Amino acid sequence: MSQLIGLAYECASHPEVEADFLHAVCTALGLDSATVILVDLKQRTNTMLSMYVDDPGVSKETLAALVADYNRRFSQFNPLTEICIDKGLLVSGNTIFSEDMVPHPMLQRTAFYNEFFQQQGWYDHAGIVSIADGKTAVTINFASKAETYPFTPAARKLLRMLAGHLARAHTLRRQLETRRVTRDAALQSLDALTFGLLILDHKRKVLFQNRPAREIIDSNKALDIRRRELRCDLPRSQKLLKDQVSMAIDAALHGIPMHWSPTQLDLQDTGQRPVAVCAYPLPTSGSPFAAAHPACLLFLRDLNAEQGLPEDQLIDMFELTPAEARIAQEIANGYSLEHAAERMGHTLGTSRTMLKRVYAKTGTNRQNELACLVMSLAGLLHPVSE
Repeated sequence: MSQLIGLAYECASHPEVEADFLHAVCTALGLDSATVILVDLKQRTNTMLSMYVDDPGVSKETLAALVADYNRRFSQFNPLTEICIDKGLLVSGNTIFSEDMVPHPMLQRTAFYNEFFQQQGWYDHAGIVSIADGKTAVTINFASKAETYPFTPAARKLLRMLAGHLARAHTLRRQLETRRVTRDAALQSLDALTFGLLILDHKRKVLFQNRPAREIIDSNKALDIRRRELRCDLPRSQKLLKDQVSMAIDAALHGIPMHWSPTQLDLQDTGQRPVAVCAYPLPTSGSPFAAAHPACLLFLRDLNAEQGLPEDQLIDMFELTPAEARIAQEIANGYSLEHAAERMGHTLGTSRTMLKRVYAKTGTNRQNELACLVMSLAGLLHPVSE
């Protein structure tokens, strides 16, 4: 029993194990076959998802043909489903036997019985309802032939014990599938950004990198990920990179306020294109089961690529003046305020005043927050080049 329960829960995270589970139950109870049926209560359809037959001579191709034939001929509710609905038997965690639904003489007069049940040589039937929420129901059905009819009391007891576990296992499977779909969508969204993004743990190890980050690193010979750590071959740029990441992780671990701005890695000595980096702390949430704790977001920008948002978009979105939009771009591209003032031909005091106005209009408070905002909007609003 413990092995069957273990397989039931393993199916939640590894659906491919479902065939092993059906096989194990049929072997333990001396049953002949098993099917997994999805019932759409709104559309009034049945769909067979998988099938197991206790016959070494039946190939996977034959099983697939049987599943396809069932779905072609009995896609609409069959008599068993109709009776289960009428009698209110589709309750999650419930075990339904044939006599719960209809006396066999009545069942035997139906086309469904003659064209499917009898064709397979089945006689007795039991269904475990693992999911039922008013919209859909998933039932795992077991059948025996005439020589093993009816289900023994021991088999009935075991199926009823399995019912609750299967209900919980399928609920877990649904939750995991929902999270997987959401995770995949999030990862695709991160790959669609036009700037690089890496997630680092509290030991500065890279946990994740999106596609633009991989492209920036691959295109710059001075940058590399070694032993899961982003490194730069140029000592000065390596120190700048390390300081950015270390400060962000320290802030994440100890709640230290952020007071730094993007840094430009000068890679021109190697003939490579300059890259701006900006680290952002991720507050860690410890878990004894987690192998690593994300602690830092690291943004990468290729400064020779299209820079940030066009100034007219910044002006329209935040009602900036052209000069304010320009200084926001300079900060987002990794230049210090002093360097930005010099490039724009302004005094440092004038640049500080403009930057304060930019903070007020964009709802940011520090240079790294402004840089992250502009880079994020650039990634979302610029089309990704193929």
